[in-house]
Amino acid sequence: MRIYKSLAIILTSVLILAGCGGGGSSTSTATSTSTPPTPAPVTTVVTPVETVTPAETVTTAESATAQPPQNILEAVSQSTMPVANAPENNPSTINLTGVAAKGVMQNANIVVFDPFTQTEELDDEGEGLLGHGVTNANGEFSISVETTETTGDFLAIAALFEGATMICDAPSGCIGGAAFGEPVALSAEEGGIDALFAIFPKPAPGADAVANLNLFTHMQLLRMLGIALETPRETPEGEEPKPITLEAQHFEPAFNFIVNAFQLEHEPFHTVPFVDVTAPIGSTNQNAVNMALLSAGFLEAGTQSQIARNGEEVIFDDVFDLTIGITILPQIFTVSESDADNNPRLMSLEDIFEAALATAELNTAQNNATSLAIDLLNQQNAAIDALPFGARLESDGTYPDPSVVSVPDPQDLTPESNDPAPDPQPLTTTDTSGNEVCRPNLSPITTDEIVLLSGYEGTAYSSVAVSSLDRDTEVTRISIEPGETPLYIIASTFEDMVWSIEGDTDRVAGFVAARGQRPDFAGVGVVGLPTEKVDFIDYSCMPYFTSPSTRAATMAQSRFEGLFGRSIDHVVSTYTLSSVALPSGQMREPNEQRDIADNGITFNSQPDTAYQTQLLLFKQEGLATVPVNQVVSPGQVQTYDVLPAEAGLAQLLSSGHIEFQENASARNFQDTYFIHETFPRFPAGLTGSQSVEFILGTGVALPGGDAGHSTIRIEETGECIGVLC
Repeated sequence: MRIYKSLAIILTSVLILAGCGGGGSSTSTATSTSTPPTPAPVTTVVTPVETVTPAETVTTAESATAQPPQNILEAVSQSTMPVANAPENNPSTINLTGVAAKGVMQNANIVVFDPFTQTEELDDEGEGLLGHGVTNANGEFSISVETTETTGDFLAIAALFEGATMICDAPSGCIGGAAFGEPVALSAEEGGIDALFAIFPKPAPGADAVANLNLFTHMQLLRMLGIALETPRETPEGEEPKPITLEAQHFEPAFNFIVNAFQLEHEPFHTVPFVDVTAPIGSTNQNAVNMALLSAGFLEAGTQSQIARNGEEVIFDDVFDLTIGITILPQIFTVSESDADNNPRLMSLEDIFEAALATAELNTAQNNATSLAIDLLNQQNAAIDALPFGARLESDGTYPDPSVVSVPDPQDLTPESNDPAPDPQPLTTTDTSGNEVCRPNLSPITTDEIVLLSGYEGTAYSSVAVSSLDRDTEVTRISIEPGETPLYIIASTFEDMVWSIEGDTDRVAGFVAARGQRPDFAGVGVVGLPTEKVDFIDYSCMPYFTSPSTRAATMAQSRFEGLFGRSIDHVVSTYTLSSVALPSGQMREPNEQRDIADNGITFNSQPDTAYQTQLLLFKQEGLATVPVNQVVSPGQVQTYDVLPAEAGLAQLLSSGHIEFQENASARNFQDTYFIHETFPRFPAGLTGSQSVEFILGTGVALPGGDAGHSTIRIEETGECIGVLC
């Protein structure tokens, strides 16, 4: 198995993609751009060799007799450090530490090399690979790097994908079923970008230096290559084209490009501390928080783009290759898609900023740095949103002046007719945009008011599961206001949801609910309406949104206006759907509602124990006891044997299965519970700030289910189990 690829082989594939305009770049046909010249070959490319894993690397006397590497690629592949073998090279040691993280990269092989060394400059000693290490469970590495007088002024470092895992930091989860905060396996594909890179000035000999790898160090290196690609090169007649290589003079302009594009501080990317957005953010470094949220936003936006383009069968490499469109050929990268485009197959800067804000909302951290980061993200997102469709970054990464951007006016997808409809008729227009698969079986009629309703979460945990007993289901209350006009409602959320329909339910002509994000689970249920008034669509037809001005909201509105041939009357959305009154969209406080809904659902919003009070910190209406036989759902509905999240912890405390342990947690933001007696499954939804620590008592069987981000310590052995161990 090929364990490593050199920078050269990867950059060659990038150049090929750049030259032909394909391979994951976020291209758009709305704006015409000139095609770059066909790139010359990179001279360091050779045939990769078969090699062994780092654990099998030859050392000591055996390595001395092995054939020395002949080039950078071979040196990297053999995982050796063949420099400074001759005394005259005056070797010096640099102690290099850092963190490799797109999300945290675990068990990733780290290699350090001179990025400007060419094959013809390599001697029999195989000079090129300067150091090697492996990241731990926190993405950390420590490497002793050997440099000589011939080493250039910059060093490059790579965290290689093959054999590594990454903690998913995309709010909606990662391809392959990994949820936010869970590990996802990385892979190495021929012709793809198989590593996370950083390039930085060479530290002084003998120095202790930090070299973190992150999305922005990676994009800076690729932008250096893009600048080299854009630089005119004259090739005398009859001579071979000169190679396109990284150049030290491009380091600073590439850095400035990324700073301008993402509105970051002028702080070297490799020195910015790592911030883990899958746990409550405690950092006071605002720039580090900004970078972490934007990095997560990139993965979320890229994942959704690739799913829209290729379906579920895509891999992380496909998402990561989108960095090409931002950095190698930024002139084809769209800044804003707020108008006529709204195409989920493309990824824009607007998508990244919106997804970064979604990550911030999911994190729930309460501190000044996070609040300021959210403010800055909102400000920049608003600036992007003010740009017309088709706007592109300037050559230095700055945003164009909206007053001088010339783009065509967007055309209405479905112009409204002023002619009154004589009689109510089903809306059955023919749609040619590819959205026909999203047409509900239950259609509105011309007299219906159409409402789009969406949000991230509800205000209570459900006593029944509409997807899996290992996933938490929530409840949202929809209060139908009195009125004469029938309402046709299309609703979606991020969380698996039971929609509790209350009030003037006779007014509801139809309620169409988006299924959950997981195709193998139903993920949704409706209580309070007869079966004939309920319909379901795929989640991809209307992914959740938390503001009517977001791209997801405008996409949904355009999609259903195209399907129904008329405008949408109301778009209602917020992060937490708290007792929503329709069609006005007013959000009511839980204490304004009765604890027993007129559809039979009972809400326990009055704390009767100390831990019930803790439960209400996360869900305003606590636990909703839902009559399982009243739920209309496209899948199986089950009563939880162990309730979700804090409701489940309260249940297990009450039954004596677990006991709270004061100040016992290894993580200062987690509560600790001692397991005295096993139980069927861990409460679903113990992720992020709701994760806890369990201590499994001696002789007690490990409970089933999914512990989320929670950790389990075995009392007898001290072993730690869980994704964050």
